[in-house]
Amino acid sequence: LTVLADPIILLLFGPNWVAASDLIPWVAMSAIMALPFYLTSSILTSLGMAGTMLRSESILLFAKVLIVTATAPLGLQAVAVALTFVSVGAVLLWGRSLRQAIGLGPMELLRQQVGSASLALMTAMTGSLGNVVADGVSAHPFAHLLIGGAFGVSGWLLAIAVVRHPLGPELIRASRKLMKTRPSR
Repeated sequence: LTVLADPIILLLFGPNWVAASDLIPWVAMSAIMALPFYLTSSILTSLGMAGTMLRSESILLFAKVLIVTATAPLGLQAVAVALTFVSVGAVLLWGRSLRQAIGLGPMELLRQQVGSASLALMTAMTGSLGNVVADGVSAHPFAHLLIGGAFGVSGWLLAIAVVRHPLGPELIRASRKLMKTRPSR
């Protein structure tokens, strides 16, 4: 998404919104950091630790309000960058809560994410290469989206094979099932 932000926003919203694509990397960075912790509140609630969840959410909400209030006069990009740092705090806070609840700390959880992070990196690198190629082919945002997306998907599939990601066998199984369900001619 970060690599293809410009053509996506141009196609979906038009040229008046292209400046918003500068925010996408920061939003994506926040989401990437927080991804391993999205289920933490459900885990804490199911273990009867709703109070811990409420305290953590309250701390994070207070931090977000302070940061947005402090950075708003500096512009939208400053707010996006600052909220990325709140995500770092959220990772530490949720990681501490997970360690207390089930003995799984942030470093152990992040260590498990190395394979997936390499997939994201390879996808971004090949998607960026696709954008460079698209620059030489056409200025139309659809061409950038198509070429950059094709390069990104190719990089993603290559990374799955190289790092032997668990998603690989699932993709093979799914593609075999799809091939079996194709109508015969």
